[in-house]
Amino acid sequence: MLKTLIFIGSFLCVLYLSGQDYPYPIPNVNVGIENGENSHYGHSIVAVEDGYVMTSVATCFGSIGCRELIKTDFAGNVIWQNIWTAYPTSSFLAPNTLLETSVGYISCGAEYNTVTDWDAMVFMITEDGDSLWKYTYNFEQSSFKPESARKIAATLDSGYIVGGSSETHSVYLEEVLELYLFKIDSLGTLEWQRVYRPFGKQFSEVASLSVEEDGGYFISGYVGNDTIYGNYRAVFKHPFIMKTDSLGNVLWSKNYEKNRYWLECPAKTLVLPDYQGYIMQSCLPSDTLDPAYDPFHEHHWYYVSRLDTGGHVLWTHTFEAEDDKLLKNIRLSRDSLSFFGVGQDFNHEEEDSLFSFNNVGWMFEMSIEGELLWERQYASREHYKKIYDLYDVVETENCMIAATGWINDTIPDENPSMTNSGGGNVWLMVVDSLGCPLVGCYFLYQ
Repeated sequence: MLKTLIFIGSFLCVLYLSGQDYPYPIPNVNVGIENGENSHYGHSIVAVEDGYVMTSVATCFGSIGCRELIKTDFAGNVIWQNIWTAYPTSSFLAPNTLLETSVGYISCGAEYNTVTDWDAMVFMITEDGDSLWKYTYNFEQSSFKPESARKIAATLDSGYIVGGSSETHSVYLEEVLELYLFKIDSLGTLEWQRVYRPFGKQFSEVASLSVEEDGGYFISGYVGNDTIYGNYRAVFKHPFIMKTDSLGNVLWSKNYEKNRYWLECPAKTLVLPDYQGYIMQSCLPSDTLDPAYDPFHEHHWYYVSRLDTGGHVLWTHTFEAEDDKLLKNIRLSRDSLSFFGVGQDFNHEEEDSLFSFNNVGWMFEMSIEGELLWERQYASREHYKKIYDLYDVVETENCMIAATGWINDTIPDENPSMTNSGGGNVWLMVVDSLGCPLVGCYFLYQ
């Protein structure tokens, strides 16, 4: 019976989507602070037994950065919503870092300290949303230098490996940002920490961190050198990957210097099971733009590549577009035969005079062999002229797909929290296995 329902839902979805020439209207849930005075960006999402848990960027006390977690049921109704502050200083949770644990959830980010500057932070909460513990970490405890935790992964010994950055040299225009990796146990106790300077570059940062089946770690992000223009410092960033053992010793690394210009092009990676290699996302300058129109080469195309176990490229799929088409994150499907990507697409022209979309949410599914299975745009017609952005995606046990991001009106209306001045709301979107937004595709929950 269940297989029949899935087939019927998929068939209806194909019929519906085949006739659409505009971003598909989606049944979305906007959740955030009810007073509408805080900025909200849904940055991470996990699917749990009875709904979804999301992290969000929020502000409190006017301008202090705070940590926010939101738990909803499958229909998007808020079960609990908690905000934690380090008042009078700021703290934040990094995007795409939320993990479900045996006692609740764990995430990481940074917290400001008046003595040591920004410190890397790891934050554990219970399954009911109560704070369990929070610790900060810095490589040089006596120094006033910024550090952050950007990614966290569960290790084979029930602990956690955390990756981020540490500014090890802070003289103006001579700063050095090194990759910061540290291991903690299940209670947050530091076991070891290390910093790296891959390829001798002046700048490095973690964008993905995974634990492999051999207990080692697979790290990806960016490395870069700089060019000084008077009092201005431009950083040229290139994607890189690095493989270490379980103690953080580097086994090998690889640098992909495809982008010759100043671009935010880190590598994000997925580790395929059974030593099948990796999936990597990054970007490179568009080669279709007129240099007179884009003299600084700020427009770029995102691509995904399949890598073998040594980091060599097996295939590449590039998402070519006239305007920006930003890929924010990729996630493996539950069967590891495909992966999903989400982001923001500026390549849409709405003909309807009653509605206008500055940009729309974007999602696709691709097989690990490189076949694009489907690709969709998403927007809602509940408000006029909205901005949409998707940051994270997850496949649920019943083959639905949930994504979180940000939704914001560009013209003020009766809801001040949905305007630019209010910062917008967290966007929760659920579609079926083909990306279908039809309400009929939700019958599996009934």
